[in-house]
Amino acid sequence: RRINTTSVEHSMSFLVDNGFYDIPGKVLAFHLYRDEPFEVLLDNIPRDALVVYVYREETGRLLSAIKQVLYMTCLKNKHPESITPIVNGNQCQFDEKAIVENVIRKRIFEVGWGIPEIMTCGFYEAIERNFPRMVFIHYKQLDSLQEIVGKHKCPDVEVPVQKNMGYEKHIEMSIKLDTSGELVSLNDWIEERRDMLEWTLQLKGGNKCQAKTRTMEDELLACENELLQVTRHTSF
Repeated sequence: RRINTTSVEHSMSFLVDNGFYDIPGKVLAFHLYRDEPFEVLLDNIPRDALVVYVYREETGRLLSAIKQVLYMTCLKNKHPESITPIVNGNQCQFDEKAIVENVIRKRIFEVGWGIPEIMTCGFYEAIERNFPRMVFIHYKQLDSLQEIVGKHKCPDVEVPVQKNMGYEKHIEMSIKLDTSGELVSLNDWIEERRDMLEWTLQLKGGNKCQAKTRTMEDELLACENELLQVTRHTSF
């Protein structure tokens, strides 16, 4: 379920539009696209609710999102005119300048749903203001999380449950370089550009609390199980 609004009408519809026995019990999973819904969540949840935030480092998330957006563009053949690919069977070719200017710089779709939009100063202020029962977990530890939750809440469901669209991608995507006209694979292009994209396009420029995220990340990765609990002494 997506959280992309702070309206009472939206959340109320979730409460009343389900059958009495159809409302999910004790575990709810959501996608976040910006910070405000998270702040509203922390301001209003019960004291004994546990918030589990699944974290992925932004550069890796960004590169994965670029691949996903371009893949869906090839697959659905639905795209803005400015990034029209050349599709031939399972071959899909993009113009380098078009994807830089109209996909990455404009942060369209999944490209723009990341840490700069979510883990803002307001995000951390909401944690400090509410002191929720909350943990951060690295996204690669989700199998372990599913096993714990499944054992107590869904004993009849076989876990872990996985679906990684990356394993299902049979389309070969390539980039036509702007200067030479040479074709390179999308994976090679991303690997070559990975350390330059955020700086050259200023993709993190609006986030004034990046130090807090980096502190949290350092503490998270220092934990053997990559699980970090928020406490009153949390340094971020």
